[in-house]
Amino acid sequence: MNVEKAETILDAANKVFIRYGYHKTTMDDIAQEAMIGKGTIYYYFNSKEDIFIKILEKIKDEMSSTINEKIESANTFEEKFKVYLIEPTRLFMTHYKLFIQVLNEECPVFLKKLQEFRLVALEDRKLMLLKIFEEAKEKGVLKEKYTMSYEKLINLLTKIIVYSGEHVRMNFSEDTVNDLINDYMLFSDILINGLVLQEEK
Repeated sequence: MNVEKAETILDAANKVFIRYGYHKTTMDDIAQEAMIGKGTIYYYFNSKEDIFIKILEKIKDEMSSTINEKIESANTFEEKFKVYLIEPTRLFMTHYKLFIQVLNEECPVFLKKLQEFRLVALEDRKLMLLKIFEEAKEKGVLKEKYTMSYEKLINLLTKIIVYSGEHVRMNFSEDTVNDLINDYMLFSDILINGLVLQEEK
């Protein structure tokens, strides 16, 4: 399989889904945007749904890779925590036009797959945060009273992320997402002030 051609099809499909929405997009539209024959598309993908799901999977993998890289390159607990909390929402905004289109349509394919991705992503984020806290504990950065209870804190933070994500889904707009980023910034500052030893900040 020609990976480059598959990527061309996915990129073209992404543009067409944004332009027309999932329901109105046809395989002919995608073929025209990609400047290839429709038969070639079927060689790489089984259906429009298959293409759409592959786009979602690609976005999820790219976001996860970027977040992990930024966390690894951050030096302090504060920097790592802020990347963890804020970066997923920033990256989400880069795909805003696709998401707003299909959410407005209440596209069943998207909503079903989104729920599956959400569960996987939440588990991934839980593991990311656990790693950040364990590293901070090893370095003696956290206040002593939190070193034994950070797993409970991680569960609490995960619930907050789930709640805020559901709020964005129900009230989806660019302003709502930007407000969430600002809320996360404030929340992270407050939380870090409570968790981290003064001399380590």
